[in-house]
Amino acid sequence: MKKVKRLTAVILSALMMTSAFSALPVSAAEVESNTSAVSSDENFISGDYEYSLLDDGTIEISKYVGNDSDVTIPDEIDEKKVTSIGKGAFENNISIKNIEMSNNILSIYDGAYYNCQSLETIKLSNSLTEILVGAFGNCLSLKRIDLPDSLSYVDDFAFGNCESLETVNFPDKLSDNGFSKGLAKSVFENCINLTYVKLPDNLQYIGYGVFSGCNKLQKITIPQDVTSIGNKVFYNCTNLKSIIIPKDVSFIARDSFENCNILTINGYIGTYAETYAKENDFEFIAIDDKILTGDANQDGIIDVNDVTYLQMHIAGNKNTDGSALIDETNKQLFDCVDMNKDGKLSVSDVTALQIYISNNNQKIK
Repeated sequence: MKKVKRLTAVILSALMMTSAFSALPVSAAEVESNTSAVSSDENFISGDYEYSLLDDGTIEISKYVGNDSDVTIPDEIDEKKVTSIGKGAFENNISIKNIEMSNNILSIYDGAYYNCQSLETIKLSNSLTEILVGAFGNCLSLKRIDLPDSLSYVDDFAFGNCESLETVNFPDKLSDNGFSKGLAKSVFENCINLTYVKLPDNLQYIGYGVFSGCNKLQKITIPQDVTSIGNKVFYNCTNLKSIIIPKDVSFIARDSFENCNILTINGYIGTYAETYAKENDFEFIAIDDKILTGDANQDGIIDVNDVTYLQMHIAGNKNTDGSALIDETNKQLFDCVDMNKDGKLSVSDVTALQIYISNNNQKIK
């Protein structure tokens, strides 16, 4: 019995010694604002940033602690490359109005800028591959977003409730970075002032409620690689007048266009788009292979992008494969952009196209 008591005492003594050592404080040396320190949660601190080290030796910003209105995300912090903006890093910041990102940034994580209600402009990294859940949700002052060529994926509610957002410019094509090329749920939900968005040509899917509540959106073209339009994608888009649906779309959810009471569906004869329009009492206009007047870039929408495209063609710019931007041997296409019908494409056609677009916009209003 005594042996047991002595053994118990030894164990208790060892535990007390261990606890005593673990309770000793770490060095209390003062840390200057331009140096790094390890906090208790293994974050480092440098200037206005808390950050963590990733496995590849690069940095993820975990928290911004400054109060500047103009913020530039640096290429490096403490001589280490900054490659991502962590979850909630700038969440609820009320000071920031303008952000410019380093081109090293690859990922913007969940809620990184959520509820930054004063944020007006942001210049994204040209290496950015993914924007995750709610990254810019509830940024009530953000008016425009230009997405880079490197982008592959936009996650749920990424720009949801951005009430001032008017224009979204996607790259012509999403990059192949191992992600499925798509828009997840509610990406632009309740962006009540969104009037223009051109979707990337190789977009593969559009998730639930992506444009739900975008009641100023008037027209949109669904890209060729999309095969289905899911639930409530355009729910309550009360001013949506025109949509172009490609041939290979084989499913449209019944409530995709709920409360889109003035919508006309443009599509191809004998396709699911025509069937859907008839079954759900939408006007259907057959486009078949007809090229619209002035549609220089053949995206199904006549707008300023066609003016720029025609200007670039006339200036001699080429596709990446060396071919002309506009195939002038295609008589149907040529005739649709030869605005003054003089048998050649020139600056006068650019001017005529600008006038054509202006006149048609006035009619829409």
